[in-house]
Amino acid sequence: MKRAICFFSGTGNTFYVAQKIHCRFPESSLFFIPHTDPLVLATYDEIGIITPVYIFGLPEIVRKFVAGMTFEGNPRIYAIFVCGGYPGISSDLTQQALKKTNKVLTYQEYIRMPDNYILMYKVDEDLNRQLLHEMEVKLESILSVLENQGTFTYRPHFWGFLKWFQKLAAKTPSKTSKKYIVTGCIGCLKCVQLCPVDNIVYDKKTIVFDDKCTGCLGCINICPVQAINYGKVTQKQGRYFNPNIDYQAIKKSSL
Repeated sequence: MKRAICFFSGTGNTFYVAQKIHCRFPESSLFFIPHTDPLVLATYDEIGIITPVYIFGLPEIVRKFVAGMTFEGNPRIYAIFVCGGYPGISSDLTQQALKKTNKVLTYQEYIRMPDNYILMYKVDEDLNRQLLHEMEVKLESILSVLENQGTFTYRPHFWGFLKWFQKLAAKTPSKTSKKYIVTGCIGCLKCVQLCPVDNIVYDKKTIVFDDKCTGCLGCINICPVQAINYGKVTQKQGRYFNPNIDYQAIKKSSL
C-alpha cells in the first residue's frame, strides 16, 4: 500500500504524531501541508491528515488543502485531530471539504496534547507532562487501528450548523501578526526557520512579519528570550513547544 502522511504543525505536536505514524509505516511518505500541492497525492492508496484544531475546527490552510484533493480515485483517508481540549466540529469540516472532491473520511480520531494557544491558556508544565504521557497510550491505540484498516461511523456533530462561522473565524489568524510586539530580539532566527508559511524575515536586527500568518503561535512559543508578544496578553505567560522534536526538522521532513 502506498501511504501518505500529511501534516501541519506550528509547535511540534502534530509533527510528533506524524513522525510516530511514519515510524510504524516506514514505507510511507511525509508531506508538510504548506509545502505540498494536494494533487501530488493522486497515486496514493491511503492519505492521512494530521492537523491541529483551531477554534474547535480546522486551520484554514488545512481545510483548503483537503478541499484541493480534486484528483480522481477513492483512496482511504483518515484524520487525526490534535487538540488541547476538544476537537469540536473538525470531523464535520473535513467531511464537508472532502465531499467537494467526491471522497469520504474513512476513519478519524483525536488526541489531546499540551495546548499552545497562550493567548487564552496558561502553560501548566505538570499537566503537559501528564498529557504527553497519556498521549502515547492513545497514539498506540490509533496505530493499531491504522494497521488493521479500521473505520468509523460518521455522525454529524450537534454544533455542525456552525461550520460557516468556524470557517469565517478560522480566517482571522491571518491578521494575528499585526498585533505582535517585538522587543529584545537576539537574532537567533528560530522563528524565521520555524514559521510554516515563511511569514517572517530578519531585517535591520529585528524580525518583520508579512501578512500570511496562520496564527499557529510557533514564533511566540519558540523564541528563547520571549521577544515576541501578542500585545500585553502573553508578556507574563509561559511558552510551550513539543520537547520531543527538533523544530528545524518540521519543514525539512517531506520525503
